[in-house]
Amino acid sequence: MTLRDERSAIKSKHKARGSFQTLVRINMKKLILFSLLLISVSGCMSPDGQMYPKTGGQLVMYGDLPHSEIEEKQKSYIEQETAKFGTREDASQAAAKAGWEYVAQAQSSRNYASINLAVRTFNGAWILWENNYQAFWGFGVCSSMREEYDKAEKYFLKAIDLNKNNPNSDLKLDLALTYTQSGNPTWHDKSIAVIKDVLNTASVDNYAKGYAYFIWAQALANKGDFQAAWEKVALSENLKEYKIPPEFKKQLERVHPRIK
Repeated sequence: MTLRDERSAIKSKHKARGSFQTLVRINMKKLILFSLLLISVSGCMSPDGQMYPKTGGQLVMYGDLPHSEIEEKQKSYIEQETAKFGTREDASQAAAKAGWEYVAQAQSSRNYASINLAVRTFNGAWILWENNYQAFWGFGVCSSMREEYDKAEKYFLKAIDLNKNNPNSDLKLDLALTYTQSGNPTWHDKSIAVIKDVLNTASVDNYAKGYAYFIWAQALANKGDFQAAWEKVALSENLKEYKIPPEFKKQLERVHPRIK
């Protein structure tokens, strides 16, 4: 996947998330993010017919397990995918791309079963190439959607480290969003710190900036700083490329009317 293709795919992912994953409600004069349903499965078969390990009713992210141990059990899958795509790295990238498609399906249609398929596919990407940052990025998104925020943070930070020579603002914004969604009051400032880092990046485009200001607005609203949240909403709106979900502004208006 080229960087241009990757950007297009991630923009589609964020657009879907904007209407689903970032809706808010009012509770005791605070904005609290809607919780996502936990994903529960009885098991899922790997590409070579073996059962994926699971815990607590959920598929295990292979990034948590020794790569050599899993690789040994998945030899036929590795051989099959390498023959199809030429190299393990290219096969891994193809698997990651498919994983993002499943994530987008879950976010746009609320098809939660697609998250299990995404986990399975990102696992495949990791089996093929353990240093594919897209696999860990995908693990982070899936963990966040399962409300496993501590795990999500670990995966996102791993992905950022693997991709440190080519920083990706969308990846960092997924980390910032997870901090905001977690409901952990000590994490809102973490979210803002990540957002500031993204906004200080020379290469970040206006779409990403608008999305960053939206996440910043959520973090501020969750802290109870509603006027400052409106100021970030205005900064996002001025950029025009990212459209803040109307529901967010409606909820913010109810708890703290916008000053015209």
